[in-house]
Amino acid sequence: MSLKVFVSYSSKDLAWVANLREWLDSIKDLEVDLFVSEYDTPSGASLIDTVKSHIDQADVVLVVLSSNSAQSIWVQQEIGYANGVYRTRGKPVTIPIVIEGGVLPDGMIQGVRAVDVSRDTEVASRQLYEALERLKVEAANRRGLLVLGGIILGLAIVNRQKQQDL
Repeated sequence: MSLKVFVSYSSKDLAWVANLREWLDSIKDLEVDLFVSEYDTPSGASLIDTVKSHIDQADVVLVVLSSNSAQSIWVQQEIGYANGVYRTRGKPVTIPIVIEGGVLPDGMIQGVRAVDVSRDTEVASRQLYEALERLKVEAANRRGLLVLGGIILGLAIVNRQKQQDL
């Protein structure tokens, strides 16, 4: 089962996001279903509806932090929407990725531990991999509980129907 990941970024950082996509695609055991709006939004589709839908479905939102994203209203709105979804559903988890020294998480992601690629790429890569691997296990467990809950509910309905037929 793949981990659904939404990437929030400034279009000015697209080259960095392309490298992130390539790196995540190269890690076969991680099985990430990555959404990057520039690549994954169909022509003619509503960008707002597509972004909201993918955040709703995401297990994780990676927020690429740079001086560019700090100026992007889209990134701020995506963070705000993801936080709202998290408060009601318990997912997606937001992971800030600092790609430029001196750009620190603030506002709605203040207090969330960031992965700082600007300091040490190797350490940051390991931290991001470990976080995604842990979240993949949590997502699989959550999905398993939903299936189990559905089975139990179905059995309860069948049992109730049998009792009413008596």
